[in-house]
Amino acid sequence: MSPNAVLTPAAGLVFFIMATCLAGDGKVIDLAKPVGDSLTPDGFYWSFDEGIEGESQPPRVGDLSGNGFDGVLHTYGSDPKPTYAPGKFGTGILLERHGTAFWSERQGTKLDAPELGTKGMPFTGGVWFKMEDLKLRSHVLLQKNAYGQGWRFILYKMDNLASGNQDEGGTEAADGTQWSISFQHGRAVSEQDQIKPKHPMTLPTGIFADRQWHHLGFSIAPGPEPMESTVTYWLDGEPFETIISKSLWEDPTPNGQFFQAGKISSGLMDDAFVTSGIHTFKK
Repeated sequence: MSPNAVLTPAAGLVFFIMATCLAGDGKVIDLAKPVGDSLTPDGFYWSFDEGIEGESQPPRVGDLSGNGFDGVLHTYGSDPKPTYAPGKFGTGILLERHGTAFWSERQGTKLDAPELGTKGMPFTGGVWFKMEDLKLRSHVLLQKNAYGQGWRFILYKMDNLASGNQDEGGTEAADGTQWSISFQHGRAVSEQDQIKPKHPMTLPTGIFADRQWHHLGFSIAPGPEPMESTVTYWLDGEPFETIISKSLWEDPTPNGQFFQAGKISSGLMDDAFVTSGIHTFKK
């Protein structure tokens, strides 16, 4: 674990419970069903259920939150666009390298959309992910960004964290053994951050080597100190760890923003959402 991560399980859990109470009625999200069966996310919610398997049609991903944050299937460079594929529920999307589902204020009518505002607010998010390529060094699951600030929910290969290596070396079996998860809040996006995240938490050994669906979630509450956040990680419906994360930016979510699910990833993704408040998961 990074020496910068302040791991305080007891204090973090107490603060997490207090934040839950302050945030209102937290709901239990039942992972045996789509998220929409437990609550209607008030940030965004992409179920990916409107697509034709094996194709990138329709290119627009409907937002079931009612806020109009419809995404588009997009890619960078020569990598293929995401295609629809069998998901955890209905259809999901297959991501290959730089394929992503993407929403930007430039493609919509909601400039500086308040529904995506998270400054000083508790919020919860999650996604189903089935890793395909175990050799990639990182998989961006969810990301909200604006001019180098914002937050990212991301998986890192542990051998890259230890060495700083940016290559895809190593055997597939070894690469599928040890991964960490990180929620980066209020940090500049840089290549160095991609290799050495500030607050990684090591996941159980071999978690993705089975190439099965796994649910990764987070809940975040501001405090206890200024520019700090209490982050609880969730894995397959169980609370995995609680940490205190320190931001490098006073305002991690300025005006001007985009949101995306998947980037530098290889695998299947389904049922991605972000909503206000502190909520819990069960499987």
